[in-house]
Amino acid sequence: MLLIVQSICGFIIATSVLIAVHEWGHFWMARLWDIKVLRFSIGFGPALLRWFDKLGTEYTICWLPFGGYVKLLDEAEQEQEVALIEKPLAVNNKPVWVKVLVILAGPLFNLLLALFLYVIVFMVGNEELILCIGHPPQGSPAAIAGLKEGFELVAADNRAISTWEELGVVFFKHIGEPGLLEITLAAKDRNTGLTKDYKIVASKWFDKGDERTFLSNVGLKPFDPFPAVIAKVAAGLPADVAGIKAGDKIIKINNELISNRSQVIELIRAKAKHLVFLEIERNKKIIKKTVTPLEKAEEAPSAEQRVGFIGIEFAKAAWPSFLLQHKSLSVIPAVKKSMLKIIDYSQLTISLMGKMLTGTLSLRYIGGPVSIAEQAGQSIQNGWIHFVSFMALISVNLGILNVMPVPILDGGQLLYCVLEVLRGKPLSNLAKTIGQWIGVIIVVGFMSVALYNDLSRW
Repeated sequence: MLLIVQSICGFIIATSVLIAVHEWGHFWMARLWDIKVLRFSIGFGPALLRWFDKLGTEYTICWLPFGGYVKLLDEAEQEQEVALIEKPLAVNNKPVWVKVLVILAGPLFNLLLALFLYVIVFMVGNEELILCIGHPPQGSPAAIAGLKEGFELVAADNRAISTWEELGVVFFKHIGEPGLLEITLAAKDRNTGLTKDYKIVASKWFDKGDERTFLSNVGLKPFDPFPAVIAKVAAGLPADVAGIKAGDKIIKINNELISNRSQVIELIRAKAKHLVFLEIERNKKIIKKTVTPLEKAEEAPSAEQRVGFIGIEFAKAAWPSFLLQHKSLSVIPAVKKSMLKIIDYSQLTISLMGKMLTGTLSLRYIGGPVSIAEQAGQSIQNGWIHFVSFMALISVNLGILNVMPVPILDGGQLLYCVLEVLRGKPLSNLAKTIGQWIGVIIVVGFMSVALYNDLSRW
């Protein structure tokens, strides 16, 4: 229940701030070039708050915080003739390049907000897991490449990386690419300190899950330092029936040595309805048990997955300090890193949209308001610095997606400006109306797919 409340609050805060900044960009640029702003609205539906400034601009905050807009004085859209004194203030009487500046100001302000937020994130710093990998599952691309538990990744695709997020971005850039896909990782053996390159052949790895699971599909997951000591056994399930108790430590499964909890989960999940042989340490004695995991469905965006379970839980524990890193930067390095991050995510967003439009990438990767709310709630739960980073990422996406050439988006308005220059005169109201309807159909279709994907993940 708490996560649901946090998700809703996080979604409202994030979307309201990002939309307000976006629309403020249009507003500020319009005012800069003496264009009259009739209305500045955050949200849709009935107005919750309404007020006017001395220049006659109406400000509204509405009940539904899912969008916003800035309405400029335009003679073509006014029911009554615009007063002669106000004609120079109408957007239709401004040069095309001024219209372009007003249109671009919204996405630009989103990118500037992202830059500001990322600078805060990098200057404050945050504790993150180092890139020390856990046991790669047998047969996974990581295991086949020769990567081993305890290796620390330091580079991917010939660029230095230091966080799991950076590693995910490198992999996600390759999503949907045809043919044999090779990704080169540089890994440091923590025992020797030596670094070696490994080539992961990850063809079609992205077809087995979604963006939240693709690294684990390849066999890359954080190192688990905790022994497989059982904290709780569910009554009536296979573990309980087999006589397994809380406090037991699993040391072998089917004669495979167990070093941590992740191995147990991985092996049990793969053995639904199959007899499994366990060796357990209890009160310094070795006990042998057999158990047959039950099967349950686990929903994934691509398909339903059947996994095994025996009804055990491990205790929650804080990550040890040797697996955590905390880095904070001064202003100039923080600005440089923030700019590189924005460029990375901008290129990634454009690439993914291009792949979806050409059909090389499934539309199931589109996330909607439910996904955004869920991630907002999780980021709030992880601390304010994670939430700020999340807002920066969404701000980048909002800025880039808004310049797509869809009529009701800023990119569509830019397209109108280009056509105006080519034709030597603005488009007719009929052409703009048709364009608006086409834009509505595209955006509604896009949002419908996103919402369907959200609900299917639930």
